[in-house]
Amino acid sequence: DGEFLYDMAKACFFDRPSVLSRLHLINVSRKNMKSEHLKKYLESQGLTKDRIKKNGAVLIDNGILGTIPERIELTLGQSSNPKLKSHMLVSKNRNIPSTRVFIEPFNPLVGRVPISHFHGMLLNFELIPHFTQTSENFELRDGSWHPVSSVNATSDQQARAVEAMESIKHFALQPQN
Repeated sequence: DGEFLYDMAKACFFDRPSVLSRLHLINVSRKNMKSEHLKKYLESQGLTKDRIKKNGAVLIDNGILGTIPERIELTLGQSSNPKLKSHMLVSKNRNIPSTRVFIEPFNPLVGRVPISHFHGMLLNFELIPHFTQTSENFELRDGSWHPVSSVNATSDQQARAVEAMESIKHFALQPQN
């Protein structure tokens, strides 16, 4: 769901390689978050106890309940580590802050209405075409863990996703944004 946030961050920091090197898109979903291979996958993506202890990490997602960030923290044994933080666009979870600033252009009343008001808007964000499919599990291939899905993206879906990424990039590069 957070793929468009990743695309936006990459577009905003295109000229800052030190920031880009720290951005990672991880494919964890409600369908694979209980996989026996989740920890191996996260570690293969660089999300390890040692790295979190040394550098910290921030998990960013669209939001609402915080189920996935909490599962990642639990899987890595980092539930109470202050160096592993989570942020969501909209959060009903008192332990995960909302970063509602991203939603303000769509609704200027963002700070004055209940969080539940934004659930439908988040569902619309999930409809933005994704280049990657929602994974259902993880698979070891050529010595590396990869998210896998029984549904493959069609070339048409990927083309629409590339168009969406280009739109996000165009928006991100506007001086007022």
